[in-house]
Amino acid sequence: MDRKKLIAIGDSITRGTFVSHFDGGEPIYVVSDAPFAELVRRELGFTELLNYGANGIAVSSTSRPNPEYAVCRFVDETETGDCVLLACGTNDFQNSFDDVELGAETDETDVSFYGALFVLYEKIREHYDPKNVWVVTPIPRRYEQEKNKKGYVLDDYRTAIERRAQAFGFHVVDGRKVAINPEDENQRAKLMPDGLHPNDDGHRVMAEYITEKMKEYYGN
Repeated sequence: MDRKKLIAIGDSITRGTFVSHFDGGEPIYVVSDAPFAELVRRELGFTELLNYGANGIAVSSTSRPNPEYAVCRFVDETETGDCVLLACGTNDFQNSFDDVELGAETDETDVSFYGALFVLYEKIREHYDPKNVWVVTPIPRRYEQEKNKKGYVLDDYRTAIERRAQAFGFHVVDGRKVAINPEDENQRAKLMPDGLHPNDDGHRVMAEYITEKMKEYYGN
């Protein structure tokens, strides 16, 4: 593969937003100069990265925060590259308003998470060879085993992502295996201060795992 342009599409984690510190208990957010996608770009030798990560967005536009920027919609506005990283879904599982209904595997419209994934992946397949599409399931987050407002845990959304991506022939990187445990107080302080957004050190851990999986396929 000609490694020129890497495209990253996702939420605030993809963008590189994280808590730098807490001021009187309130989180102070910054944006990393080297989020995981940039580190992947460097390690795999891509000459350019276009990072379309955006704060607060979900895959499905049925999510109330920023529905107009839902990934299954705004993907139409992204440039096409030689390889694409898709890393999103944690905001569908849980957000500050109302969580996205999981739906059924037969859904093919943006009425649920399964349906929004189908819409998104159909659009991606129009522009990319499946062998150059890498889907990263949500990385660990605090309280992910607690059910959301719809009665699901984060693993239910990971499973939907994995099943949909495999049906389209895309690569799947299991985000659960990223070596961050936000339930561990020491690890959380070091890698993910708010229990959701990895900091610079957390992005390095995330990038190492993703790069390892991509190298297994592409080689060094």
